[in-house]
Amino acid sequence: MLDADSTYPANEIPHFVDQLRLYDAVIGTRILFDGQNISAINHLGNNFITKNAQILYNSQINDLCTGMWGFNGHVLKDLNIKSHGFTLEAELFVYLKKHGYRIGEIPITYNRRIGDSKLRRIEAVKILWYLWSRRLTP
Repeated sequence: MLDADSTYPANEIPHFVDQLRLYDAVIGTRILFDGQNISAINHLGNNFITKNAQILYNSQINDLCTGMWGFNGHVLKDLNIKSHGFTLEAELFVYLKKHGYRIGEIPITYNRRIGDSKLRRIEAVKILWYLWSRRLTP
């Protein structure tokens, strides 16, 4: 799964397939070389959201809001996505953690977006609310 805005490197898919031999799901952790491909405020927000996910779910992931994920088929069979918008990645992550799935990471480059970003600051609040509210429920 990857966002269709040309920011994620489709040529990394074979590496995801390789890692899926070891993990139930793999995420592409974005590497930001010069800060030009993501705004400073978005980078700070992503770090804050990811830190919350790490603490709440005892996880070592480094990029919760990435738009590049790989899954083994057995993970997807019971997945019932309800999110609309930017809480999708949080829903996927929470599902994986609550079901005890192993999550791997692959460093990926993050390319300059083609077109305008649809991300608004209110989305960070929605993502944090999702993480916290799901942590407090079975």
